Amino acid sequence: MGALIAVAVCAVTAGARGFTAIGEWARDAGAGAVKQLGLVRGSVDESTLRRLFARLDADRLDALLGTWAATRAALVAGRQVIAVDGKTVRGACGGDASAPHLVAASAHGSGAVFGQVAVGEKSNEIPAARDLLEALELDGAVVRMDALHTQHATAALVTEADADYVLAVKANQKPSYARLKAVPWAQLPAVARTDRRHGRRTTRTVKAIDVPAWTTSPGPRKSPSCGAP
Repeated sequence: MGALIAVAVCAVTAGARGFTAIGEWARDAGAGAVKQLGLVRGSVDESTLRRLFARLDADRLDALLGTWAATRAALVAGRQVIAVDGKTVRGACGGDASAPHLVAASAHGSGAVFGQVAVGEKSNEIPAARDLLEALELDGAVVRMDALHTQHATAALVTEADADYVLAVKANQKPSYARLKAVPWAQLPAVARTDRRHGRRTTRTVKAIDVPAWTTSPGPRKSPSCGAP
């Protein structure tokens, strides 16, 4: 089973989009390549793959692969940085059904996925992200999320797991947004970094201030400063 899963993962990574294509990838890769993945026979047919994945616990496999990826993720200043974001899966819808929307946790930099949770049709990313965070090992990590997840309950969940967070504050948090916008950012010193990749140049600027007395979100009072882009 492990060998068949390994072959399937490699084939899909290489662009295979079906059981027949996976079998063709294994045949084209050659006996030597698939033997290194544990497949002694050297080939696999479509019916074998269909039987395997029909019986496989996909959620369990996803959790195991995510745990494996987490143990091999690079650290930033000695800490694991986890980015949580939602994406609609392209090419996954069929008939009248809409494409599934997933919230995934991935390693900052490498993009290795630690876990993912489907967003219910009558729900949104916020509860799905909390379910995902509860399933992850967050001790000592830094969790990055966009403004949709700037919620007290989400922040509390992260800090209770002995982790820290970086959350954007936008108009969905009107009181905090108005107060932060009133800070004289132009007068504060900045640290900037410019990256050149994918044919474009991106400059990121960070300014920091002491934690405001009016801050009510869980966690920031434990830290000497909070940042604003």
